[in-house]
Amino acid sequence: MSTRWDRQSCSIVVEVGQAHEGSENLAHAFIEEAAKSGADAIKFQLHFAEDESSSLEDFRSRGRYGRETRFEYWERHEFSREVVEDLIEHSRELGLLVGFSTFSLRGLDELSELEFDFLKVGSAEAVQKWFLRRARESELPVVLSTGMSKIEEIEDAIEILGKGDKDLILLQCASSYPSALEQIGLNLIPDFAERFGIPVGLSDHSGKLVSPLAAIARGAAMVEVHGTFSKLSQGPDATSSLDFAEISFLCDFRDQLRVIDSNPVDKDTLSSNFEDMRTTFGRSLATKVEIEPGQTIRTEELYFAKPGGGIPPEFFESAVTLSPKNRIPAGSILQFQDFEGF
Repeated sequence: MSTRWDRQSCSIVVEVGQAHEGSENLAHAFIEEAAKSGADAIKFQLHFAEDESSSLEDFRSRGRYGRETRFEYWERHEFSREVVEDLIEHSRELGLLVGFSTFSLRGLDELSELEFDFLKVGSAEAVQKWFLRRARESELPVVLSTGMSKIEEIEDAIEILGKGDKDLILLQCASSYPSALEQIGLNLIPDFAERFGIPVGLSDHSGKLVSPLAAIARGAAMVEVHGTFSKLSQGPDATSSLDFAEISFLCDFRDQLRVIDSNPVDKDTLSSNFEDMRTTFGRSLATKVEIEPGQTIRTEELYFAKPGGGIPPEFFESAVTLSPKNRIPAGSILQFQDFEGF
């Protein structure tokens, strides 16, 4: 199976994560806003607390007022099969590709029975070979995040997933929330592309526009950003996310950059289109004083005035040797036909 990833420009994916807080309605609101923003895809997480967590798991980032355990938190974010199918249908109705990440064998089994567009292997799962082997059985295109992976582990993951058999995109990522700009590692995008011979992009957790914008400008195949309705939200990913105004800006930047990149310019051809502007902003010889017929022009009586189209400034020395045929008012642009000898 192959996705509709646009290989001519960067694909932008909105990661919902747990920002829906277990609300089906809020999850659908994310789909609406992702589509309005111009994103290519939306991604959800499929959780099953009993199959991926335990009483010992602690929060990566605990909310100030949260009283539930991490296990209870995952339980609250579980969606039924019917809800997940509705999310897929809604996404496709609005022209979005829809992807899922999951965190257990049960999750992979559940996803194998659904029709969606891509499987995201998160940074934690990318170093779990048992997970990768089961994910390998999927015929879905895979997006592989590398936030916790060393080079050797990335090589192992690519080998297990089989880059030759499926659509595989690799994402540079820093598994910190929010990521400091010093951790973004945009230099790794071209390095990975050359090393592994597959499309490479960025999974960004900085909560800032600069890193995904720079990644797009540097040729990233994909940018994944967490989305939020407000960075004031109490969710664990709010400070690592972009709001939808920022996501819209990101998508507009991508689209406009593609126009620029699709239209390489020949400088001489481009400049020839601006002859009118050369005249408008050009200079001509002009007189500061009235000049009578036969009167010798003095250099201090001349200046270089806009627009062009009159006698060019290059004729300054020649003009002072000439006398006009007729009276020339002060402030006039001098023309060749005003003088004998031209």
